[in-house]
Amino acid sequence: MILTPSYNQTLILRCTLVAFGVILLMQTINSEVFKDLKYALLILPLVLKIGLRVKILYDDSYLRSLLLLFIVLSLTQFIYIAFTNTYYNDRFFKECFLIIAPCVSVSLVYHKKLAVKSIQLFTILFYITILAFLLETYLEGNLGDLFNFSFLNLVAKLVMSDAKFESTTSFIFGLFTLFFFFKKQKLHGIFALIFLILSFKRIAILGVFAGLSLHVLLRKNSLFNQHAKFIFITIIIVINFIVPLIQILIATGSFDDIVENLTGITANHFTQGRQYIYDAIVGKFGLPSFTGEGIGSLNSYLISKEDNINNVHSDLLKNLYEFGYIFFALWVFFFYAFLLKRKHIGALCLAIYINIVFITDNVMIYYEVMFVYYLMIVTLLDDEFVNQLKKVRSSLIALIINKC
Repeated sequence: MILTPSYNQTLILRCTLVAFGVILLMQTINSEVFKDLKYALLILPLVLKIGLRVKILYDDSYLRSLLLLFIVLSLTQFIYIAFTNTYYNDRFFKECFLIIAPCVSVSLVYHKKLAVKSIQLFTILFYITILAFLLETYLEGNLGDLFNFSFLNLVAKLVMSDAKFESTTSFIFGLFTLFFFFKKQKLHGIFALIFLILSFKRIAILGVFAGLSLHVLLRKNSLFNQHAKFIFITIIIVINFIVPLIQILIATGSFDDIVENLTGITANHFTQGRQYIYDAIVGKFGLPSFTGEGIGSLNSYLISKEDNINNVHSDLLKNLYEFGYIFFALWVFFFYAFLLKRKHIGALCLAIYINIVFITDNVMIYYEVMFVYYLMIVTLLDDEFVNQLKKVRSSLIALIINKC
């Protein structure tokens, strides 16, 4: 018997992806009014699974390890709050939920048999994201300027990061670019790359370049023997510690002269105001602590300053301060360990991409971005299953032809 996705499981994923698209478009129209609609993506598949009597959660080692880590971290800090009140901030529970929710959502909607239809499903989601980006650009009155610029103007806008149509959908376009190239859908990959550039997130463009370069490099070199995996994950953990420390040095003005000499603008302008944010964080919390400040504490503090700033704009800096040294190191470790164990280069490069985005943005609490990321990761990890299924089908077809 040839294995195919069950009708019920496929129905659940399709309904969820349609809901995802509708919610994305509605949030584009009015983000304030419809900002909480995304949480329906948790409720909808759960209700459908109960109604259709389908197994509730998909058991994937990568999702399970991260989900378990986030739950343990949240509970540990909650217990500490209960006994000491040290960590208390008004964003603790909300941000714990935002970190955990995308993992749970993907566990609810995914099943490995759905990897067979991944290209069709992600293509639909890709075009919905394009529609959301164009709608956002139109509503802001910038649609006419979207394709009206020269190459030199494009480069200048990327350096200065002052394009009117810069959009957070760029992070999702970056994921689509890598996913389609890894799935050998080059036309869609090029199309996604075009919209990635048009949506003007410099860090997403850098992340895609790094992901594609690493993919080419790793295809020609083995990373999956035990010694190489240990070296790789050690280097990754060290880099993820070094980057926030550099951001702390930026806050103290250590790179002001270098940035101004190279770009002609101030470090705060070049980092789009991030130097001011980093300086505020270091001024309030000092250096990162061993135990951490508690999930949500940095954003809570920035919001309380009433400077119209509500995000740290760096998940690495934020997590190092809020998780503390031990949980931060564990987070980075689990983010890569099971991808190395499963020996999937594409999934590993996708993780590198989102890790680079973590440097300058807070996408870990962007539900839409992390939902697409986790869904793509588990799909890529099931490539072996899809390939085996194709071999079985080919063998059966050959057998039928021979008998005929």
